[in-house]
Order: sequence, then C-alpha cells, then structure tokens
Amino acid sequence: MARTTQELLYENTVQVIHVMIVDVGEDNFADALSSVSDQLRERGWVENSVGPTHLDMSSTKWEEVHLRAGFPSLLPSFPAEKHADIRKALKDTVDGTYAYPMIELIKSNP
Repeated sequence: MARTTQELLYENTVQVIHVMIVDVGEDNFADALSSVSDQLRERGWVENSVGPTHLDMSSTKWEEVHLRAGFPSLLPSFPAEKHADIRKALKDTVDGTYAYPMIELIKSNP
C-alpha cells in the first residue's frame, strides 16, 4: 500500500529501515494488528512484546532483523512521512478513516 526504505548511520552501524503501511482488510485497528501478528506467526515470527497498539517480533530465520508494528502515530518513522503515499496512509489511519498498521523492519549492519 505504502512503503519506503531508508538507511541511517548510528554509532558506526548502518541501519536499514523498511517502513510499510498495510491494508489487512480489517475494520478496526485492534483486529488489523492482530491480523498482522497472526500472519507473521504463520511465517515463523515470534512475539517479543505485545500491547493494544503495538507489537515487537523476531525470527530465527532473520536474526539480524527487528520487526515493530503498531498504530502509525506511535512508531518513529524517521523521514518516512516525507513520502506522499505514507503521509496519506498515516493521516487516514490517525483520522480513523481506515485501520492501517505500520510495520517497520530494522536491520543493523556493523
């Protein structure tokens, strides 16, 4: 639906961040986040932390990748909001028009 990738240098480590806003076909945010969690668990991801508006997951297949999903206004999106499609999806979700979770995949390379 909307996505961008950015690279950041932090303490001599390159972080590659993939930001996606997805439509999982749910009418409310809690169901949408639950659907994201269910689909990722089916693919081997494990929940590390879960709350009503966020989840953190990891995978043994992708050990160097950290996954966060949640309500878009609660996740840091760095310069992602500069992209028109992401800005629109963020606005639609925050306004309550749609239930689009935002997913961040963060990979760090020393």
